[in-house]
Amino acid sequence: MTYLLYVGVLLTLRGVGVGPAPIEDGAQSDGGYRDVLRDRVLLRVAILALVLLTCGYGSLEVGMPVIITVVNGLPVSWVAIAFTVNTATIVVMQMGVLRLIRGRSRSRLMALVAVLWALSWLILGASGLLPAGLAIVAICLSTLVFAVGETLWAPVMPAIVNDLAPDHLRGRYNSVQSLVWGVSGALGPGLAGLLLGAGLIAVWIPLVVVGCLGAGVLALQLRSHLTPALDGRGGDAGP
Repeated sequence: MTYLLYVGVLLTLRGVGVGPAPIEDGAQSDGGYRDVLRDRVLLRVAILALVLLTCGYGSLEVGMPVIITVVNGLPVSWVAIAFTVNTATIVVMQMGVLRLIRGRSRSRLMALVAVLWALSWLILGASGLLPAGLAIVAICLSTLVFAVGETLWAPVMPAIVNDLAPDHLRGRYNSVQSLVWGVSGALGPGLAGLLLGAGLIAVWIPLVVVGCLGAGVLALQLRSHLTPALDGRGGDAGP
């Protein structure tokens, strides 16, 4: 039903996106994927996103329920409660976060996302060592910390990709971003299922923590490859 409601929104956008985007001055072709893959900065962004999403979003929907129900032995209803805490945090924080991050370095914000998600996994992993009451607190805190990272990720990463993209390649740049989501959405659950299914939580938690922190290093390295405008630095820059 919500998709059908969205059709009504689309019908109000008359004249938006009509016709092909003009090829920018100096462009050497009409814009195929070969041109997209020549953009070394985009490839750096894609690798950063792939690592961080695989160890973040991609692992969340498998890893967290297993740790809650199998490792901690809690009822499955606590999975719903944990995701409710996550979603409520996003709803409450997202508009305020947009104001706070305006004019700040996007690459450093991505590094902060990496640190927050690594911290979230450490807290979640530690829940398995705590008594039931404290474990529940740790689980909810973990999902809250993860949600704070989500509120930073959602406006920042698409902004980097779209500011990198010339108009005539914008759709292809965004398709690369979508491909990263799809690949990480397969790798993360597969890795979590393989290791947690074998009872190797002591391997999986350090692996996703190190993966997140590694992505943070990639984010800091990305800064030197972005202009101040692309990095969002400056009082007039968007999120």
